[in-house]
Amino acid sequence: MRCEVLVIGSGVTGAFCAHLLSENGVDVAVVDRRDLVSGSTPASTGLVMYDIDVPLVQLAECIGLSSAERAYQRSNHAVGDFARLTRELDDQSQLTLRPCLYLAENDADLLLLQEELAARRKIGIDARFVDHLELESTFKIRRAGAIVSEQAFEIDPYRLTRSLLSRARHRGVRTYSQTQVTLRSAAKGEVVLHSHRGQQIVAGSVIFATGYETPEMLRGNYCKLKSTYALATQPLPQDQLWPQCPLIWEHRAPYFYARATSDHRVVCGGEDEDFANPQLRDSLLELKIKTVLARLQSLAPWSNPRAEFAWAGTFAETEDGLPLIGCVPHLPGCYFALGYGGNGITFSLIAAQILREKIFGRRDADEDLFCFERL
Repeated sequence: MRCEVLVIGSGVTGAFCAHLLSENGVDVAVVDRRDLVSGSTPASTGLVMYDIDVPLVQLAECIGLSSAERAYQRSNHAVGDFARLTRELDDQSQLTLRPCLYLAENDADLLLLQEELAARRKIGIDARFVDHLELESTFKIRRAGAIVSEQAFEIDPYRLTRSLLSRARHRGVRTYSQTQVTLRSAAKGEVVLHSHRGQQIVAGSVIFATGYETPEMLRGNYCKLKSTYALATQPLPQDQLWPQCPLIWEHRAPYFYARATSDHRVVCGGEDEDFANPQLRDSLLELKIKTVLARLQSLAPWSNPRAEFAWAGTFAETEDGLPLIGCVPHLPGCYFALGYGGNGITFSLIAAQILREKIFGRRDADEDLFCFERL
């Protein structure tokens, strides 16, 4: 098989890449060693927001003020792009606009949140502060205060990804599941791979949209793998959900997040651990879910949630909280997207936008923020 671009991975990143490239007339094929849309994407909890794992003020100390501001502006802009793109699809993927609350856990966090709010508003991000009184009266949440951002979304990531792949297939994109591929040679303009069945694939470029499953050929310890835990409650009565059903992100370590679903469940998670061993990760599931459920109960003491579904997953994060998007010198024609941390769907779209430009020989204005060289 020959194609202009081969995308390895059929999760949300691979789907965005196939969608954006095919709408620009590129001959694309997508392969996945599993069934389509069956890796990390179905385990995503579907929060789409501009917040990066590292707060803007802290990120500025890590990579410099100008770079940190550009990273937050790009993430904020991507959320708007995400909404426009998703609404063009045949399937709306249950896209729902929600306010996002970045909560102060206690009074000691208030000064930090005020500083963070000022930094965000300085670069044009629409956000405001609410104190404990307004937070309780408006959202029924008992915390010291919060930053409220109005542009955030909840979505069904599985339906979104299938819709993107369906649109891409209508434009001629070929998709192959249960297909393991191995890189044989990489040169500018021609990358050769073999499938586990012995077929040869020749592509002009290859995009590795494989998430935390970083190919060994990268020759670098770019990311740290972490284990995370999530649950979905039973359907709750409407009066046991927070008014306006905001997306919730709590300022603490390990972080906690939550959102409501269209069928009145609450999806929440966090309690990350710094390891990726699947057996060890899964052995802690019961204990971790009890902790996550207790934190949910503290935010909604009037409710009586129980975990009807629970799961654990692995993800990769970088030292500065920004993903890795781009190429490495020893693998010409190969492009990578990994290290998303906790904001995977937003960064997936940014990755697809940057890699589209690189494949067309153009430069994205923000590619330096996410390139491998920075590490």
